[in-house]
Amino acid sequence: MHIGLEEYRAIKRISKRDADYDTFRREALVLKELRHPGIPMIYDLEEDSEFFYLIEEYLEGYSLYALIANQGPIQEAEAVRYGMQVCGLVAYMHSACELPILHLDLQPNNLIICNGTVKLIDFDHAAGCRWANIAPKRFGTVGCAAPEQYASDRMLDQRTDIYAIGAVLRFMTAGTLREEAGQSAALSEVFERIIRKCMDSNMEKRYASAGEVEDALQALCTRKLTEEKEQKTIPSHILLVTGMKAGTGTTHLAFGLVCFLNKNGYRALYEEHNASRAVDTMARRAGMRPDRFGIYTMNGCCLKPWYGPAVKLDEGTGFDIIVKDYGTDWQQAELELKAGKADLLGTGSASAWDGRYIRQYISWMNQAWAGRCDGNRVLVFRGTRTICQKELKAMTSSDKALKGIKLFVSPEYENPFRQKREEAFFQSLWSAIAVSGRRWNRKRLSKIMGFSKRNHFKHSRQPAKGCRVVGITGTGRGTGVTHLSVLAANYMASALQRRTAVIEWNDHGAWKTMKDICQAGSVKQADSADYRYKIFGVTYYMQGDPSILASCLGGIYDEIIIDFGELRPSIRAEWLRCEVKIVMAALSEWKLEAFLELLSEEEGRRAGWIYTAAFGSEDTRKQIERQFGISLVRVPLSVDAFSVDYKTMQWFERIL
Repeated sequence: MHIGLEEYRAIKRISKRDADYDTFRREALVLKELRHPGIPMIYDLEEDSEFFYLIEEYLEGYSLYALIANQGPIQEAEAVRYGMQVCGLVAYMHSACELPILHLDLQPNNLIICNGTVKLIDFDHAAGCRWANIAPKRFGTVGCAAPEQYASDRMLDQRTDIYAIGAVLRFMTAGTLREEAGQSAALSEVFERIIRKCMDSNMEKRYASAGEVEDALQALCTRKLTEEKEQKTIPSHILLVTGMKAGTGTTHLAFGLVCFLNKNGYRALYEEHNASRAVDTMARRAGMRPDRFGIYTMNGCCLKPWYGPAVKLDEGTGFDIIVKDYGTDWQQAELELKAGKADLLGTGSASAWDGRYIRQYISWMNQAWAGRCDGNRVLVFRGTRTICQKELKAMTSSDKALKGIKLFVSPEYENPFRQKREEAFFQSLWSAIAVSGRRWNRKRLSKIMGFSKRNHFKHSRQPAKGCRVVGITGTGRGTGVTHLSVLAANYMASALQRRTAVIEWNDHGAWKTMKDICQAGSVKQADSADYRYKIFGVTYYMQGDPSILASCLGGIYDEIIIDFGELRPSIRAEWLRCEVKIVMAALSEWKLEAFLELLSEEEGRRAGWIYTAAFGSEDTRKQIERQFGISLVRVPLSVDAFSVDYKTMQWFERIL
């Protein structure tokens, strides 16, 4: 992290014992000549007694190799999209200077996916066309290196990198660099022909430039889009999934179905509408971060966790099917069924001791479906197949309540994202759900959503250990302390799903005013008492004192935010005891004096304090940073403290 600029930098360190300085310096010189958003910018070249250091732009993403290794080969449409970006990068390198710069090691580990955008790294072997042909040694990666790279007497030119482009295209759809592995039967002849022409052993028969490969891929992409428009498309399909009770595999089934649909050419989204936090748990374990829509991409599937009511994110678009997992929240699922068109998928257990739950659940399915004349209801049972079939046979022969409900028995499978023999089950299940004009077409290909490691909150939604106390104070009235306190509380409660309390430790009376407005309006409150109330999962305490703080610290909450108002002697000691100390300043000329006075005091520059400002000029902010040697963070503009958008989530993740 560059402390002054608050930006990450990538540092490549190579020991002087192992490194060829000329090679290392040549990489720096190559990068110095390139100015492209898909190529990391070089900032400096340093050395000490033991190492060389190349300081570059930090790219936050993951390699193409890691993507394929984690989720397997991707669809042709997605490979084409990435391939066009690779071609654009290579074409730029070949034309940026008077003589073409050859990369000579274009391979999956050197291609980084950042928010769905491909970036090219590792220019160790890159060289101008002239130097590449007189260099004493030649390098390359097996499976990607062109035949001429193995022979010192053969000429290298732009077509050497073209060969590697073909190898990368093949890797994305085959999952390996081995030539004997073969390709998927689902690939089009045009796509395979492009790969063959790129990788022809005879240089003269390859594409002459990366631009030509890009044009061929673009033509293929346009052709596929035209074909899709001509085909009978599947309309947006909403599927609600609920469970008879906890433990019947509702989420397991929903994940499996979404995975199956994605693998078969549909753009499917899983939405979590329950408190299980299954997506959040998987994301933390895998170190994943969501995109600006709040969606994670894991195991080749788009998964959206449950967010609290204060989080306001843009809706992801372009999905053919949205699978909404309501768990055992039948009431909310029924409300959505009544509000719009959707199909219903239920899960249950056919064990003998679950008879009571089965009757209750089937009764609810009929009640929720009352008045519907279209759509489908499907009920999937888990358990020993023999017992399930016996119970289902008994129910279907005696219970008229099952009329119109399609029954299935699920096979046992440990990992819904690693399907083998279960494919036939999911195909039959989807066929049952998608009938009535929405028939299954397993050969349908569509443009799948980009599989990127969504770079948004580096530690987002990861709970801290114990209870944390955050104290917020300002250099005067009107600096935005209360607004920031409410915004932070809604971020913690809704985005991080932490049990959060906010204590008003001043005499402004903002909490009482807010309560009166909520009572007069339509905002739903809960846990209301004379001295506290709850909105959007946040508990507001109107009387801040040591006894209230002590009661909150008793294990009820994960996060406690204290709104101290302006910094004054009576609250300074209590504020200093807070684990996180935030100072809000106003940089307006008529309010700046109080902040400068605080910074002039020795105590005011104490390490660990977080200085923030919502108002004032950017020039003033930078001048204060230089003068006092502090980091003064600009608070994002937010009109509604009860609405946490994407930028606000990013900001809080950075400072907290």
